[in-house]
Amino acid sequence: MEYLTILDYESGTVDVYPIEYDQEPDIDTLLEELGHRANDCNWMYSSGKITIHSQILTDKTKES
Repeated sequence: MEYLTILDYESGTVDVYPIEYDQEPDIDTLLEELGHRANDCNWMYSSGKITIHSQILTDKTKES
């Protein structure tokens, strides 16, 4: 399965959409249809593993 991951800097959200396209869509149009503005986002397609870590990073993390 491939995913479209969007980092939206205006809203401060991360959205991950499963995708199945035969041809890559026009990303600016797709972002707009999904409620994002291309100038406020970074995005990527990935078929890799999505990991949400539970470790809390602090300034003391690098000392251990």
